[in-house]
Amino acid sequence: MIKFPYKKSLWASHIYCFKDEKHSSKKDELITHVYDLKNQNKTSGIADIAKKNLFESKFDFFNSNLQVVQELKSFCEESLMIAVKDANEHDIDDDVMSTLVPDLRESWAHITNNNGYHDAHKHLNTSWGGIYYLDVGECGEIEDEDGIIRMNGSNRFYSPIQYFCLDPSMQYLRHDAADISPENGILIIFPAYLLHSATPYIGEKDRLVISFNSVINQRSS
Repeated sequence: MIKFPYKKSLWASHIYCFKDEKHSSKKDELITHVYDLKNQNKTSGIADIAKKNLFESKFDFFNSNLQVVQELKSFCEESLMIAVKDANEHDIDDDVMSTLVPDLRESWAHITNNNGYHDAHKHLNTSWGGIYYLDVGECGEIEDEDGIIRMNGSNRFYSPIQYFCLDPSMQYLRHDAADISPENGILIIFPAYLLHSATPYIGEKDRLVISFNSVINQRSS
């Protein structure tokens, strides 16, 4: 028998943060590989109007045979499946979960500086997105010329809930955006329907990230 009153939470959006404990051992080689792609002009050529002072590689980063790239791919796949299992703990039983496999179908590198940014966007035809902070440079809080404290090079996620009245009873919806401050070796995994952006970044060092789009497939029996 149901006991009243009771609460049912619906339409939650989960953003997961994982830490790569082996980041320092592969960081330098990955950075060299990313700059090699830039020097070879292997750019995506996609949605250039939404970006400024940002190099974006082709969407095949994880296709490289370099060991460090494959190690990073494995870390991303393992972390993704932990997130998927947690998000679906009440909706997918263990037998079905054991048949699910990640498909990181697109992956790419970003190099940003000189007030470079990526406008707000969503990832289409994919279920989960990922952002791996390879070298965050000088990301964090900075004071601008007007004395206002701003986030330098953060990733900003926007609420998917549209509301029209923010009276005192709706304060739990008051945050329409949230910034995640980058940290080396951290992987962010998020549902791809979330609108998100990379805020302007400037520093003596470049900001480098590896991103991916993924879907989850089910093995046939």
